[in-house]
Amino acid sequence: MSGISTIQSTIAADLDAYESAMWLTSSYLISMSSVSPLIGRLAMQFSPQVMILFSSAWFSIGAVVTSQARSFAAFVFGRVLVGIGGGGVMTLSLILVIQLTSKRTRGLMIGLTNAVGVLLVFDRFHGGLMMLTDDLGVHHWPHRGGCGVWGATSTDWMGMLCRHWKDST
Repeated sequence: MSGISTIQSTIAADLDAYESAMWLTSSYLISMSSVSPLIGRLAMQFSPQVMILFSSAWFSIGAVVTSQARSFAAFVFGRVLVGIGGGGVMTLSLILVIQLTSKRTRGLMIGLTNAVGVLLVFDRFHGGLMMLTDDLGVHHWPHRGGCGVWGATSTDWMGMLCRHWKDST
Protein backbone atom coordinates (compact mmCIF):
# COMPACT_ATOMS: atom_id res chain seq x y z
CA MET A 1 0.00 0.00 0.00
CA SER A 2 1.16 3.49 -0.75
CA GLY A 3 0.47 6.72 1.13
CA ILE A 4 -1.05 8.13 -2.03
CA SER A 5 -3.90 5.59 -2.01
CA THR A 6 -5.87 7.54 0.60
CA ILE A 7 -6.01 10.67 -1.50
CA GLN A 8 -5.82 9.07 -4.92
CA SER A 9 -9.20 10.40 -6.08
CA THR A 10 -8.33 13.98 -5.16
CA ILE A 11 -5.00 13.77 -6.95
CA ALA A 12 -6.74 12.30 -9.99
CA ALA A 13 -9.15 15.25 -9.94
CA ASP A 14 -6.29 17.77 -9.69
CA LEU A 15 -4.47 16.13 -12.60
CA ASP A 16 -7.68 15.40 -14.56
CA ALA A 17 -6.78 11.70 -14.78
CA TYR A 18 -9.73 9.74 -13.36
CA GLU A 19 -9.43 6.85 -15.81
CA SER A 20 -5.73 6.40 -15.00
CA ALA A 21 -5.86 6.91 -11.24
CA MET A 22 -4.70 3.36 -10.50
CA TRP A 23 -1.25 4.27 -11.86
CA LEU A 24 -0.74 6.87 -9.13
CA THR A 25 -0.18 4.04 -6.65
CA SER A 26 0.81 1.23 -9.00
CA SER A 27 3.74 3.13 -10.49
CA TYR A 28 5.37 3.34 -7.06
CA LEU A 29 4.65 -0.24 -6.03
CA ILE A 30 5.75 -1.80 -9.33
CA SER A 31 9.01 0.15 -9.46
CA MET A 32 9.74 -0.55 -5.79
CA SER A 33 9.21 -4.29 -6.08
CA SER A 34 11.09 -4.48 -9.40
CA VAL A 35 14.22 -2.75 -8.18
CA SER A 36 14.57 -4.53 -4.80
CA PRO A 37 16.35 -7.67 -6.14
CA LEU A 38 18.68 -5.52 -8.25
CA ILE A 39 19.58 -3.35 -5.26
CA GLY A 40 20.27 -6.48 -3.21
CA ARG A 41 22.66 -7.68 -5.90
CA LEU A 42 24.35 -4.29 -6.18
CA ALA A 43 24.81 -4.26 -2.40
CA MET A 44 26.95 -7.38 -2.86
CA GLN A 45 29.18 -5.56 -5.36
CA PHE A 46 29.31 -2.16 -3.67
CA SER A 47 29.04 -1.05 -0.07
CA PRO A 48 25.45 -1.00 1.28
CA GLN A 49 26.33 2.25 3.05
CA VAL A 50 27.09 3.87 -0.31
CA MET A 51 24.07 2.28 -1.97
CA ILE A 52 21.72 3.70 0.69
CA LEU A 53 22.91 7.19 -0.23
CA PHE A 54 22.12 6.58 -3.90
CA SER A 55 18.72 5.14 -3.02
CA SER A 56 17.93 8.13 -0.82
CA ALA A 57 19.01 10.44 -3.63
CA TRP A 58 16.65 8.66 -6.07
CA PHE A 59 13.87 8.98 -3.52
CA SER A 60 14.58 12.68 -3.01
CA ILE A 61 14.76 13.42 -6.73
CA GLY A 62 11.49 11.57 -7.27
CA ALA A 63 9.89 13.47 -4.40
CA VAL A 64 10.85 16.79 -5.98
CA VAL A 65 9.61 15.69 -9.42
CA THR A 66 6.32 14.48 -7.94
CA SER A 67 5.77 17.56 -5.80
CA GLN A 68 6.28 19.87 -8.77
CA ALA A 69 4.27 17.79 -11.25
CA ARG A 70 1.62 19.65 -13.22
CA SER A 71 0.65 16.72 -15.44
CA PHE A 72 -0.28 13.09 -14.94
CA ALA A 73 2.79 11.84 -16.82
CA ALA A 74 5.17 13.93 -14.71
CA PHE A 75 3.47 12.77 -11.51
CA VAL A 76 3.74 9.09 -12.47
CA PHE A 77 7.38 9.57 -13.54
CA GLY A 78 8.13 11.08 -10.13
CA ARG A 79 6.36 8.19 -8.42
CA VAL A 80 8.50 5.70 -10.36
CA LEU A 81 11.65 7.50 -9.17
CA VAL A 82 10.35 7.49 -5.59
CA GLY A 83 9.61 3.76 -5.94
CA ILE A 84 13.15 3.06 -7.12
CA GLY A 85 14.55 4.92 -4.12
CA GLY A 86 12.02 3.40 -1.71
CA GLY A 87 12.79 -0.13 -2.88
CA GLY A 88 16.48 0.51 -2.34
CA VAL A 89 16.00 2.00 1.10
CA MET A 90 13.74 -0.87 2.18
CA THR A 91 16.13 -3.57 0.95
CA LEU A 92 19.30 -1.89 2.16
CA SER A 93 17.87 -1.15 5.61
CA LEU A 94 17.42 -4.85 6.22
CA ILE A 95 20.85 -5.66 4.77
CA LEU A 96 22.49 -3.10 7.05
CA VAL A 97 20.62 -4.36 10.12
CA ILE A 98 21.75 -7.91 9.38
CA GLN A 99 25.37 -6.79 8.87
CA LEU A 100 25.52 -4.59 11.95
CA THR A 101 23.92 -6.86 14.54
CA SER A 102 25.05 -9.97 16.31
CA LYS A 103 23.14 -13.21 15.80
CA ARG A 104 21.72 -12.87 19.29
CA THR A 105 20.03 -9.49 18.69
CA ARG A 106 19.36 -9.73 14.95
CA GLY A 107 15.71 -10.77 15.29
CA LEU A 108 14.96 -7.90 17.64
CA MET A 109 16.61 -5.37 15.35
CA ILE A 110 14.76 -6.63 12.27
CA GLY A 111 11.54 -6.42 14.28
CA LEU A 112 12.32 -2.82 15.24
CA THR A 113 13.06 -1.98 11.61
CA ASN A 114 9.71 -3.43 10.57
CA ALA A 115 8.00 -1.56 13.42
CA VAL A 116 9.03 1.68 11.72
CA GLY A 117 7.00 0.49 8.73
CA VAL A 118 4.01 -0.15 10.97
CA LEU A 119 4.25 3.42 12.24
CA LEU A 120 3.79 4.59 8.67
CA VAL A 121 0.16 3.51 8.97
CA PHE A 122 -0.37 6.92 10.56
CA ASP A 123 0.74 8.38 7.23
CA ARG A 124 -2.51 7.09 5.72
CA PHE A 125 -4.49 8.90 8.41
CA HIS A 126 -2.47 12.04 7.77
CA GLY A 127 -3.25 11.74 4.06
CA GLY A 128 -6.95 11.71 4.79
CA LEU A 129 -6.63 14.81 6.93
CA MET A 130 -4.59 16.63 4.31
CA MET A 131 -7.27 15.92 1.75
CA LEU A 132 -9.47 18.39 3.64
CA THR A 133 -7.12 21.28 2.80
CA ASP A 134 -6.34 22.48 -0.68
CA ASP A 135 -4.31 25.64 -0.18
CA LEU A 136 -1.04 24.30 -1.65
CA GLY A 137 -2.50 21.76 -4.05
CA VAL A 138 -3.31 18.47 -2.40
CA HIS A 139 -1.02 16.37 -4.60
CA HIS A 140 2.03 18.14 -3.14
CA TRP A 141 1.63 17.07 0.49
CA PRO A 142 3.41 13.68 0.49
CA HIS A 143 6.76 15.15 -0.44
CA ARG A 144 6.89 18.27 1.72
CA GLY A 145 8.97 18.53 4.84
CA GLY A 146 12.07 16.55 3.92
CA CYS A 147 10.46 13.17 3.32
CA GLY A 148 13.27 12.40 0.88
CA VAL A 149 15.81 12.05 3.67
CA TRP A 150 13.61 9.64 5.65
CA GLY A 151 15.41 6.58 4.34
CA ALA A 152 18.88 7.83 5.18
CA THR A 153 17.77 9.16 8.56
CA SER A 154 16.01 5.97 9.63
CA THR A 155 18.92 3.84 8.45
CA ASP A 156 21.45 6.00 10.32
CA TRP A 157 19.36 5.74 13.47
CA MET A 158 19.01 1.97 13.13
CA GLY A 159 22.70 1.65 12.29
CA MET A 160 23.70 3.49 15.45
CA LEU A 161 21.34 1.36 17.52
CA CYS A 162 22.61 -1.88 15.96
CA ARG A 163 26.25 -0.93 16.53
CA HIS A 164 25.50 -0.14 20.17
CA TRP A 165 23.88 -3.55 20.63
CA LYS A 166 26.72 -5.32 18.80
CA ASP A 167 29.35 -3.57 20.92
CA SER A 168 27.53 -4.33 24.18
CA THR A 169 27.22 -8.08 23.50
